[in-house]
Amino acid sequence: SDLLSLALGIGADAAIFSLIDALMLRQLPVRNPQELVQLKFRDPRGARPAEDSFSYDIAKALADQHGIFSGVCGFSGAGFDVGPRGSVSHVEGAWVTGDCYQTLGLSPALGRLLDRTDDRPGAPPVAVISYRYWQSQFAANPAAIGQSIAVNSFPVTIVGVSPRGFGGASVGSVADITVAVAALPPLVPAFAAFLTPGNFWLRILARPREGVSISQTKAHLAAVWPQISERVVSPEWPADRRKEMADSTFDLTPGGTGYSYLREQFGRPLLVLMAVAGLVLLIACANVASLLLARATARQREISVRLAIGAGRGRIVRQLLTESTLLSAIGAALGIGLSWFCSRFLVDTLSGGQSTVTVDITPNWHVLAFACAVALANGVVFGLAPAFQTTAIGRPETLKQDTDRKS
Repeated sequence: SDLLSLALGIGADAAIFSLIDALMLRQLPVRNPQELVQLKFRDPRGARPAEDSFSYDIAKALADQHGIFSGVCGFSGAGFDVGPRGSVSHVEGAWVTGDCYQTLGLSPALGRLLDRTDDRPGAPPVAVISYRYWQSQFAANPAAIGQSIAVNSFPVTIVGVSPRGFGGASVGSVADITVAVAALPPLVPAFAAFLTPGNFWLRILARPREGVSISQTKAHLAAVWPQISERVVSPEWPADRRKEMADSTFDLTPGGTGYSYLREQFGRPLLVLMAVAGLVLLIACANVASLLLARATARQREISVRLAIGAGRGRIVRQLLTESTLLSAIGAALGIGLSWFCSRFLVDTLSGGQSTVTVDITPNWHVLAFACAVALANGVVFGLAPAFQTTAIGRPETLKQDTDRKS
């Protein structure tokens, strides 16, 4: 029962950690993700939280600042109805600006990726599909390139397959079909107004130029933004609102882990759950320590004999620590198995309602290292007290007292 409680404690901690890793810590499978930054707006008075949405015009204007950024990727989640009438299926996807794939530093698994020529008015609508969608819907057939599919009843040509493992820059969802923002009017005519200056709906990841620090990038942005704002802020806005936008500043935060609304919504609850699971694990470890202490007391005569015939105290302590660590390792192995089911339950809970959360919760080296560290810490910390106490009382006098009682 103590082993089971230890497995449950480690499993719960590993499950919550695997979700925290997937949503908050795991970096995007792109080139040098640590170089990416996410852009946010902050009003000059600081009265409101920083905004992370931008208009299409702002995203394009920032992409033209080649002296500041080597690339700017604007993106937003989307949902498409794919297929002919009568057999339409809903597919999760994304809208991206023309520089998105180049900014992320991705190479296609097949065909080509979207570029600036696809993100201009009047360009023929084309799409890049994800690797998993290519496998599931096209049986990984290279002939998929060049095929036309009906997206929202509009013909769209597949031009490429994104690299294996990449599902978009929005963590928690997978973009199986990605289309350039300029194709929005023909595909979703009701949302054509999203391309006008007053609509803020794109998130932005950018890659500063090599050798340019974050502080220098912010300073350069602050210098050019007033002039840019004159071109990209809606002329229909009141003068005071336009001035406020011109006086706004940019926040640059690490963007290597992509964007996810789930972090703001569930980040703190997950940390609270982690603390509660840690408390449960601490109780389980205390129970295991009590078990080890009881076993060590029962082995008092054995330890006394070994000390009497010359065994070193350090050697016996190492043996007892090895036994406690082995017990913890078995608990960790069982816990890792349980963590997958617990993680699946947590993901299903987050997916309640209309939204579906898609994250890879397969135990990776982060989760395995976490579970091993917990097992090692438990084996050492909670095995030390029984080991030292047993060797302390396991002196030859103890053996003599035992002999006297028998005589």
